[in-house]
Amino acid sequence: MRTIIVKQATDLESLAQRVTGNPNRVEAVAASIRRLNPHVVAGRVPAGTVLLLDDDPGLDRKATRAAAAPQAEDLVDELKVMIEETIAASLQGLGRRAQERKDVADALKAPAMKRVIEADPDLASRAASASADLKKEQVQDKQTEARLKELQVSALADIDALLQALG
Repeated sequence: MRTIIVKQATDLESLAQRVTGNPNRVEAVAASIRRLNPHVVAGRVPAGTVLLLDDDPGLDRKATRAAAAPQAEDLVDELKVMIEETIAASLQGLGRRAQERKDVADALKAPAMKRVIEADPDLASRAASASADLKKEQVQDKQTEARLKELQVSALADIDALLQALG
């Protein structure tokens, strides 16, 4: 397994041409890059992107580097931390939204607010609508929380599989 750090934004075919130097191998190398790097979308490769490549004997050894195990393990550790921090921040955001919903619901239930709402049919309708919206948001946030946790487990498993592939 080899790696390359893209120094200038390019497209996948140009990159494949550069690392192989053989016009007959460009398509196969590009397909291999796509397979190993699903994050490469629509063939655009931005500067700074780190890509994995098969250890193909036709690759330009000067343009790529061997994916050494310690280097790969460091990358995996960093990716895991970033995923965990991102998921934690997202879950904290959901927690803040839950607190905001509780604050609004408590305000609508306050005795003074109840009297005002009961005195105005239009306001009562709006308060009922707001309460229903808060309940919908709560259900959506619970689903989002479950999806985030699933994503975290899946992403961490994918990273472990990548480390295994790097051997």
